[in-house]
Amino acid sequence: MSSAVSFISKALILAGLAAAAYGPGFRSPFHLDDYQSIVGNPYVAVESLSLNSLSRAAFQDFRQNRPLTNLSFALNYYFNRLNTMGYHLVNFSALLLTALGIWLLLRRLLIRLGYDASRAELAAWLTALLWTLHPLNAQAVTYIVQRHSCMAGMFSVWSIYLFHLGMESRRRRAFFAASGFLCLMALLSKESAAAMPAIIFGYKIFFFDGLPRGWLRRNWKWIFGLAVFYLLGLAVLLRPGMWNMAFGFPRMPFSWEQRLLTVPRVLLWYVQLILFPFPQFLTLRHAFSVSESLLEPATTLLSGLAIAALAVLAVLAAKKHRAVSFAIIWYFGQLLIESMPVAIDLVFEHRLYLASLAVITPAVCLPLLKSKRVKAATGLLVLIALFFGFFSRERNLVWASDLQLWKEAVSKNPRLGQAWELYCVALVDSGNCRFGKKVCGGVIRKRQNSPDAQNALGVCYMREGKWNLAKKKFLATARFNKPGASRAYFNIGLVYSQKGDLKNAMRYYSAAIIKDPGYVAAHYNLAQVYRRMGDQEGCISELREVLRLQPELDSVRAMLDRALSDQADCEKYLGLTNPAPLEAPAFSRALYSCLGP
Repeated sequence: MSSAVSFISKALILAGLAAAAYGPGFRSPFHLDDYQSIVGNPYVAVESLSLNSLSRAAFQDFRQNRPLTNLSFALNYYFNRLNTMGYHLVNFSALLLTALGIWLLLRRLLIRLGYDASRAELAAWLTALLWTLHPLNAQAVTYIVQRHSCMAGMFSVWSIYLFHLGMESRRRRAFFAASGFLCLMALLSKESAAAMPAIIFGYKIFFFDGLPRGWLRRNWKWIFGLAVFYLLGLAVLLRPGMWNMAFGFPRMPFSWEQRLLTVPRVLLWYVQLILFPFPQFLTLRHAFSVSESLLEPATTLLSGLAIAALAVLAVLAAKKHRAVSFAIIWYFGQLLIESMPVAIDLVFEHRLYLASLAVITPAVCLPLLKSKRVKAATGLLVLIALFFGFFSRERNLVWASDLQLWKEAVSKNPRLGQAWELYCVALVDSGNCRFGKKVCGGVIRKRQNSPDAQNALGVCYMREGKWNLAKKKFLATARFNKPGASRAYFNIGLVYSQKGDLKNAMRYYSAAIIKDPGYVAAHYNLAQVYRRMGDQEGCISELREVLRLQPELDSVRAMLDRALSDQADCEKYLGLTNPAPLEAPAFSRALYSCLGP
């Protein structure tokens, strides 16, 4: 009974501290890739929980490799629409479940390695606590789209924990089946989990078999199975639709050779971030220089030699220092996929989500398991955990708005052009055109074809009533950014609407819809233009389209109801009001018109 109370108390402490650290981020808005993957993704915008709509949301016509997280986004959309709170709570829940898995797994492992049960319990819990509060995890948890990392990490940890239970249990098949299933779930969440089957095999060899002579021959079935798995996995992951995405280096600021040369420096730099995760070192975009050759910079060759030395150490220490050897394998295994010469950015903090355990675990466990001053070591580690929690809270405060996020990014890496561009947009979106115009102007001078800065300047000119200048900037946006032309045409429509030129406003709103048929705001504004022109049929048609795209908009439903009642089409009107709140004031006039006093 006392052990259960102790476990619950520790779990509540961990969850409470995590909530305090991540609370400021629960209402943070969508950022960057969130818009492409969630907000503007028609696959995710499901209106029913039918098998067809959910499978389409998950696989997205096989344009992505992450069906499980895609499905979770679709479910979030169905229940929460675009209220980010629900999305953040799912990510936070994944963080807590991963921490619980780490705690349970480490406790089992340390006891198996022969350590005292009470010390093993304390070391496992403190490791889970420090990992949970580590500031590097803020990007994976608070940046909604990085649920890929959260879910892959959660399933990976629980997969290896169930495998451990299976190795210690007589009911091996059930545990192994559950472990395999969760490993598959991790892989369906993010490609980086592809290393997990090999890591689990290594876990078995290191901690259960003890690396006996002839271990390769004895485990030929495992090795054969892994070979088949990875061959099939390559065929799926590198299908034609994914090939250009993975190896499209022409769109990147570096070649595959440069990326390969830079990776060793990145891997060692990541260790520095794990050990010293101070807020001044953390940001959304890091300005990491590319290696041009083995000696440019000189740290390229030194980093490569250091990585090779760690690999040799992992082999030589395998017999006597299994935990050290496995920690090295875990670190490189977790970062293996994203360290390959593929066309993705060089560095991101969320990639260290599970890899950081290779550094955190020995840093926590060694003083607790080897030291005679357990209380002093515990006090120090708890203090570090509290500092980590404070740093994580600071990171979540930064993520709470686009303006804070990009202001921090440009202050830490002033040479990042894209960060300045997005800072300019955030300033204008916040209403600060006075400073925003200066920043956007600087971006345009340095990056002549900056469509986002052109558009932001246009918004400022429109607010100032400088219609011709605003139109000029919006047309520049459409010219430089064809995928974003719909937004530019929409803004030109706004200019003409403000000037009272309804024909041209209709023309440009329609052009925006041609570019992007799902542009809700364009449909809505076009409906208003039709209403002002006295075209009730056009207004009704566009309002219907708005409701088809976003049926939760009751205010739009009320407008459509009023338009139908004005046409004396009460049968259609009363049918529309059924799913809407009849007591809402917006419906009163139409109800009066159709039903009488």
